[in-house]
Amino acid sequence: MNRMKLITGMYALCFILGLVVQSQVSAKTDWSFYPSDEFNDEALRPRWTASGVTALVSGGRLRLFHEGDGDGQLLLRSVWAPGTKVPLLWPWAIEASFWGPIEGWGTDQSSGLLVRWSTADGDVELRAGLNGGRVVYCRIGDQVYDELAEAFSPRVGGELFIRLEGVDGDGRSVRAGFRTQQSDPWRWTPVTTIEREIGSAAEIGFSVESRNESDDGEKGANKFDYIRFEGECFRFDESDEINYVRPVVPDTAVPPIEGEYYDAIVPETIDYSRRAALALNACTAVADPLHDYEPYSHIYFNPDGWQGPNGAYNPDVERGAPVLVHDYHGYNTGIGEGIIESVPLLALATGNPEALEIGHKMFETMRKMTDEQGQTHAPLKGRPWALFLTWWLDNHLTGPWVETGQYTTGEPWRARAIGTLAAWHAVHPDPVIAEEIRLMVDNIARTDDLAPTSARGLLRAYQAIGYQPALNVARQYADTASEMFGEDGSWSGHFHVHTQTLLSLIDLAVATDDKALLEHARKAYEFAKTKGWPIVGVFPEGTDSPPYPSETCELAEMVQLAVLLSHAGAGDYWDDVDRWARNQLAEQQLVDTDWIDDVTRRIPRFSTPTPPGYPGTTDVKEKIRGSFSSYGCINEWSMFLAHSPGGAVGCCTGNGALAVYIVWRNILSHGAEGLRVNLLMNRASKWADIDSHVPYEGKVEIHMKRTLPLWVRMPEWVEREEFICGAGGDAKSLRWDGRHASPGTVAAGETVTFTFPMPVREEMTTIGEIDCTLTIKGNTVIKVDPPGKVCPIYRRDRYAADKAPLKKVRRFAPAREVEW
Repeated sequence: MNRMKLITGMYALCFILGLVVQSQVSAKTDWSFYPSDEFNDEALRPRWTASGVTALVSGGRLRLFHEGDGDGQLLLRSVWAPGTKVPLLWPWAIEASFWGPIEGWGTDQSSGLLVRWSTADGDVELRAGLNGGRVVYCRIGDQVYDELAEAFSPRVGGELFIRLEGVDGDGRSVRAGFRTQQSDPWRWTPVTTIEREIGSAAEIGFSVESRNESDDGEKGANKFDYIRFEGECFRFDESDEINYVRPVVPDTAVPPIEGEYYDAIVPETIDYSRRAALALNACTAVADPLHDYEPYSHIYFNPDGWQGPNGAYNPDVERGAPVLVHDYHGYNTGIGEGIIESVPLLALATGNPEALEIGHKMFETMRKMTDEQGQTHAPLKGRPWALFLTWWLDNHLTGPWVETGQYTTGEPWRARAIGTLAAWHAVHPDPVIAEEIRLMVDNIARTDDLAPTSARGLLRAYQAIGYQPALNVARQYADTASEMFGEDGSWSGHFHVHTQTLLSLIDLAVATDDKALLEHARKAYEFAKTKGWPIVGVFPEGTDSPPYPSETCELAEMVQLAVLLSHAGAGDYWDDVDRWARNQLAEQQLVDTDWIDDVTRRIPRFSTPTPPGYPGTTDVKEKIRGSFSSYGCINEWSMFLAHSPGGAVGCCTGNGALAVYIVWRNILSHGAEGLRVNLLMNRASKWADIDSHVPYEGKVEIHMKRTLPLWVRMPEWVEREEFICGAGGDAKSLRWDGRHASPGTVAAGETVTFTFPMPVREEMTTIGEIDCTLTIKGNTVIKVDPPGKVCPIYRRDRYAADKAPLKKVRRFAPAREVEW
């Protein structure tokens, strides 16, 4: 497993270079993070993951039974954040009480403690234990300490104490020690000094090598009384400065958002201005002021813990309350998945200066990670959570993504970092940002290092500043990206990757007037709909994956695709947008948080403390209000699957927030042909205000602020003769452009009312693995049967009424709007 590989590599490197030295080092005695795992009935909780062994607890002892022909392991899961590496602050130590094979089992077997590193020269490991249940062995890299066999000769079943240490404070020196009695002094191997300082283990735990079988064919087994971890796996030390590649960046201007605030009485129906405000809260309230406003990336409140097979688990979930945590995704999701990109757009939609100020601090931190040549450098020093592997990175510390031990380069989020710069420049034009966009585009052009899925950032740069090289570089990836889809638009694999690519292809097709490419993308979009349940907007994580969980990422990008295709003239997909925006997108946004307390009370408590003064434990429910589910389904906000941390991951919140802005922006659009109302939802603007009574009744009122030609789109369930328009109390004949109807030019100050039927139907269907009955009014699902049990959604009985209640709201109409 990748975790253990990191520690082993350090040892191999030191022996390759011949840097073995003798030293006497005193051990620390304070057990500060994990005091111990005494193997009682609560042992083997989710902080451990077994591979190739069956782990049992009997009589207070852990027993490992080997299952296969290769090595078996019981590995410590990450003790700080999701991922596969275990960060170690030196000095550290791991100690265990170890017994030989159980009587009657195979005896030709090596078992003990294992620590592994990965280096540029390969994996290196430290193993120490019993060979064949009789002889003590120790191996550090290629070095084997045979003399230990003469010093220790425990009988089968005899006890042996083993201790592995990272000594001194240099992050480079290691050794192993043994004793047969608790009162005996340790006998140490020489200290091995590593050339490169490494502070993270790939794997830590117990190893079992089976070399023989018992007469009945079963594999060997060993017993352990305890394991202890000395030292800190993570600390909050504000003096540990983050080593940004560009610590000081030129100031950028963020002028106040201009617009008009006013009170209004409106129907109490879905309001994407409010949804934008909630999404903005979720994007900015998760910024950590102690660490330069880096956004938290995970929210933990799964009552069963995170027990997935990937070895990622955070014990802070054991506190019995939700907790926010950092990991590598903080800036991967913050930049690459839309959180920082969404902030200026949502602030423009809502007029929220406080959130914009926090978002700007996040943005400035992001800029510090890009050098003067436009190359990204994600710092590791001061950000120990950034050491964790993710599924798209191999050998994060020393592999091809890493230029030194201090930074990682070439991250998958680099192109979307350009898109983030473009979003801020679009809302707050600034020559400094424009120049940084050009530098990043030029850097990608030189390095030829960009995945087809990330080309959209280049196209956003072209849109924002008209920089032709951005379009030229994006063109280079079109052929590769198009090859991901068959001639009929079919594809297979991860949904999010393919929808990201489709967004790039549509932007490129529009920018280059490539009708064939646009049609290819349209076919792929139609194929994508067949892999989900478009009646509400549930889409799977992958075409070959189980139908759940339903990430918001996929849905958010399907919404964007429908908008882009409609604007590009590739089809009329506004009813797709309407269905998904009214249903799953709205329901997968966290609005009601009361149920979180009930869920977290069920979290098992094992007394693993959260670090003192940690802000990720305060007001968590309010900080995550407005976030988006990563594990949703048709009747639950989150399914709390065994591999899920708790509900919302940063990528889903970032992409969901961006989709919210796009829905808000495209409720209406203003152009040469006048004002077009595409979605019948509440909206304020400088051109007109929309009051929608849908789904209570088929009634929409448009209060004109400027004299303009008006076009209003008729929903798909309405026939032309049923779409009635009145202005000033008079019926008006309509002109038609597809499903958009126009009463002509409407004067400022006039109100136009459209009325139409609001039919109700029931539909029995299977969504994912859930057989359900949907009650649908127009496009709006007003009831799902059976309802959810833990965190139910679609609690919409109120929509069965035929009159919308009214409420007083504070509206904001921005002075300018940005197409995105």
